[in-house]
Amino acid sequence: MGSEAKKEKLKRQLRFAAKVMKQLPMASVQGYRQFWPQIIHSEEEKMLMEQEKYRRLPTKAEIDLMERILEYYKPLDPFETKLVWQRAEGKPWKCLSLDLGYSRAYLASKYDAAISKMLIFIWSSSVIHANQNI
Repeated sequence: MGSEAKKEKLKRQLRFAAKVMKQLPMASVQGYRQFWPQIIHSEEEKMLMEQEKYRRLPTKAEIDLMERILEYYKPLDPFETKLVWQRAEGKPWKCLSLDLGYSRAYLASKYDAAISKMLIFIWSSSVIHANQNI
């Protein structure tokens, strides 16, 4: 498999991890609850309300794979991690450029360098694991 194919595969995996992370339920603080009275809606109001979208929870296998993919972020510095994660979530380059304060070209080169750094980390960790099995 060529270098570009490996990069594309890694990018797909990162997008998958971001998608699974979005599917996870929100964390809530234990011991706190809401004391507001429950609102009773009329049938008219219920019909006019937007229907809640069904939120599919990820399977255990998807969560395990996501956790393995998140290990790939270890060699990155915080800026690179933020950049790669936001690209995996599908944030456009223009928005990233405005948010992070750098040109699109600079961010693209940092992104490519971070992806390469992740591939080197994956390769080196797989070599280490292969040598341990000998």
